[in-house]
Amino acid sequence: MSAPLAQLTTVKAVAGLAFAAALVAAVLQIGLLGEALAFDWPGSGLWVALGMQYIWLALVLATAAIAARAAIARSLPKGAMIWLILVLVADVLLIAQLWQWNLITLSL
Repeated sequence: MSAPLAQLTTVKAVAGLAFAAALVAAVLQIGLLGEALAFDWPGSGLWVALGMQYIWLALVLATAAIAARAAIARSLPKGAMIWLILVLVADVLLIAQLWQWNLITLSL
């Protein structure tokens, strides 16, 4: 895999893990604060999670654009291209699930 694409994929994976950790922290915050969270909704944990999510989404789009360019130029080995396609399919499935859970939104 080309170096910039590999680095971008790694950064995207780290951003995805940070988003997942922030989402878990937001859920824990909701569980700990309970009814007191009604006075501070949405909590800071949820804002951090949403911010990380949009960073991750931007990285997914950038990776897809670079992968499309690499596929057209045929600059990647077959194995790397298949792996990249599988990763992007998993990303799209996760985006669809987040959309279904109404987590991809600008209004809370």
